[in-house]
Amino acid sequence: MPYYHRRNPRLKGFDYKSDADYFVTICTADRKYLFGEIINSDPSIILGEALIPDPRIETESSSDSNPNVGASFMAPSTGVDLTIARTQFPDVITKYSPGEMKLNETGKQIKGLWENLPQKFPVELDEYQIMPNHIHADLSLMNEEASKNGKPVYILGEMIRSFKAEASHLIGQHLWQRGYYDHIIWDYDDYKRIRTYIVLNPKIWARDRNNHKNFSVGLRA
Repeated sequence: MPYYHRRNPRLKGFDYKSDADYFVTICTADRKYLFGEIINSDPSIILGEALIPDPRIETESSSDSNPNVGASFMAPSTGVDLTIARTQFPDVITKYSPGEMKLNETGKQIKGLWENLPQKFPVELDEYQIMPNHIHADLSLMNEEASKNGKPVYILGEMIRSFKAEASHLIGQHLWQRGYYDHIIWDYDDYKRIRTYIVLNPKIWARDRNNHKNFSVGLRA
């Protein structure tokens, strides 16, 4: 059997304990639909290829050359707020599918676990979206404040692994594929772009790389 070398998705040289903002994607094992379904979607609507780029295909810039690492760009989350979308992409609301995510019972349990993360870790949650077979979220580590208060600090990966393990234990089955994707949010433009992508993810499900219908056309991650 040929040996498959799995590329390390972490940014070399970056300290993942840093008080930075992160975009993360966590996928189910074999991309199985476990958390619910997209409803009210109009498959006849042709979605543009470049209107809202997937942040996961971007190349990370070096933390050594970016002065914004450690700065926080997150506004308090107010749920699914389309203000950014209306400003940056004024045709999204009328042109694009009105799809929305309907969580099943498993999805609702995953939602509860995710929203409970700040009770266990020094983290501030911003926008997130649970999809049929993956989660997109942006969040900010608050390790500096935790350290000052004599509380434990955590690497991003430790928190994600804990969440995944607890979710699998709660549901009673192995849920996740190995690892997760992360993108360090460098500046406010990056933050706005990513937050817009998260908010509108159900509306662009038709071209999502995790949609099973797209596996045969090369969009699978």
